[in-house]
Amino acid sequence: YMKRFIYMVLSFILTMTTAGANIQTVYHNLIKNSTVPYTVLRVTNSNNIASSTKGYVFVSLKVYKFAHTDAELALIIGHEIAHIENMDYIPGGILPQRQKEYRADLDGLKLALKSGYDTCNSLGVLGRFIIAYGNNPSDSHPSFSSRYYRLSRYCGIK
Repeated sequence: YMKRFIYMVLSFILTMTTAGANIQTVYHNLIKNSTVPYTVLRVTNSNNIASSTKGYVFVSLKVYKFAHTDAELALIIGHEIAHIENMDYIPGGILPQRQKEYRADLDGLKLALKSGYDTCNSLGVLGRFIIAYGNNPSDSHPSFSSRYYRLSRYCGIK
């Protein structure tokens, strides 16, 4: 119980920061246009952003620094909400993990656009991820440059 209590207090403190409040605002704007009936936002101090089968969206303050605008933040958070909408964490899915990532990219971009964010002009955040993390794909995630290329094609960017 103590570990859970400490996590809840830390999450509350992080949420009360200006960054945490901004994350909450963008998250709530996206959720209003989402088909997901239930999600929980957790602002963390980890190195990543993620979502889970139970509807949790974890947003790291470290990842937050890459988003220079609310539209870029909406693109990042929208991706995670799309994973929940698409039920990508249900075992036995038919799509390979990299395809799930591409689909979450596009669906997250569409959700952000539907929520009023100009995400097509905010793909530069992927370039900052390349600089920080490199461009090498992993077993589960495609390269950032291939993800940028697919989203820019959808947006009509040459």
